[in-house]
Amino acid sequence: MHTIVKEVVENLIRLHPESLVGAIGKKSYEAFEKNSHPSGDVDLLVIDEQYQIFEREVVQHENLEVDISYISEELLHQQVAAGSVIWTDVVKRFEKIYKGKENTFLRILALQQAGRKNKPDLTAEEIKFIRFDLKNKLQYLSRQKHDQPQSHYLKNNYLTALIEAYFQLTEPVIPKGKKQLSILKEKEPTLYKMIEDFYKKDSKQSYEILEKMTDHVLRHVGGPLLTFEKGVYPIDR
Repeated sequence: MHTIVKEVVENLIRLHPESLVGAIGKKSYEAFEKNSHPSGDVDLLVIDEQYQIFEREVVQHENLEVDISYISEELLHQQVAAGSVIWTDVVKRFEKIYKGKENTFLRILALQQAGRKNKPDLTAEEIKFIRFDLKNKLQYLSRQKHDQPQSHYLKNNYLTALIEAYFQLTEPVIPKGKKQLSILKEKEPTLYKMIEDFYKKDSKQSYEILEKMTDHVLRHVGGPLLTFEKGVYPIDR
């Protein structure tokens, strides 16, 4: 276990002896097992009944950033039951380090299993909106080609929206932005290669690559939609 991480965890256990202390994600968990400096930051979760509201702190120990979240088991269950994308992802990636209460840990395991089995499906209307929204944004982008700064800005924004749409259509939760490309590199090498090409090509070619990427992301749901028939439309979009 890395010395700094060990000190942080031991202090948490001392302050919260009846709690469940864990890491969020495999990389953070590996920091507890390897005697080397973790890459990036370390994300920890403390489940303790004294935290009836969610609390968080981010601290620096030498050159290591430690992000610690505090929440009660009851509130955590409420958030997952309400469909919280963030907390569903946290539960899914939770790795136990220390368990002060065995029953709490067993219930979190049950919550993990339920999350893996019950992938919420998008409705037909939601899928239709994604297909239309991406095509609509792409058409607007094509009309901004004369304005280079605006076009460059919009293309990067569109790429972000396109990647998020991919995860909406294929995963139960949208991973954090900093992890999306590494996941795509492993799961969708074709799409990842297009992203690499996007950043290498000139303005005209990069737009054409975005078109190909859009077709690739939407190919399993019917492709882009040019028009939107009367139906449910997100009011905030």
